[in-house]
Amino acid sequence: MNGIKLSSVIFKYGRDFTLDIASLEIPIGALTVIAGRNGAGKTTLLKLIAGIAGRHEGIITVDGREMKKISNTEKGRIFSYVPQSEEQEFAYTVKEIASMGRRPHGSALGILNPEDIKAVEKALESADMADKSSREFRTLSGGEKRLALLARAAAQDAGAMLLDEPSAFLDIGHQAKVYEIIRGYRDKGRTVIMVTHDINAVFETADNVILMNGGKVMAAGAPEVVLSENNIKEAYGFNGFGLSRNQITGKNNIFLKI
Repeated sequence: MNGIKLSSVIFKYGRDFTLDIASLEIPIGALTVIAGRNGAGKTTLLKLIAGIAGRHEGIITVDGREMKKISNTEKGRIFSYVPQSEEQEFAYTVKEIASMGRRPHGSALGILNPEDIKAVEKALESADMADKSSREFRTLSGGEKRLALLARAAAQDAGAMLLDEPSAFLDIGHQAKVYEIIRGYRDKGRTVIMVTHDINAVFETADNVILMNGGKVMAAGAPEVVLSENNIKEAYGFNGFGLSRNQITGKNNIFLKI
């Protein structure tokens, strides 16, 4: 995968919200975070990139090919998508959930070949879910469900992994595991695009940041350039914070004045 580009993209959600992206290019082989306040258009942008948001104006291309002309099966080999949450009506096991990630690579009947089975087992192990592979997905805790969905995305082995709030509502142990998986995917040369409200996680993990405000890209680039004090104040409408170097990592962190 050589590039993801958006040009003159407009997406309207009802009467009250419009996402307007004049021009945006997302680097390949990097971890890009989409940041911004609630309602800024972060999830909408992520879904547009994944090709699941619906009809829009403008052009989104991957490797120079327009997304509208790419089949759903091929999109599944280009992008994996991890939503904020997911519930299952049926009694799928964790292993069956992870195996769904192999559908874009397999037969129409969903029969797994030896390569598929190996990919699923490796994904479950990387997410520390191998010992829970026979558990019903719907009986898992919130953190365990998130890890199972990450295992599905890892098994899918797409060129890019797209994640919407992957660490939200998780304890610090599960958060650390989630970011370990995400960094591991990026370190294999894959592309990761993630939405999060955790600004400190952005400083610590991101290679690139897209800062959204009012449905538009306010700034894009390196975290410490994009997430300046002035930009944070403008994008979030809030000034009760300070930025300081983390003595362990040497990177900026945000501290709330409460």
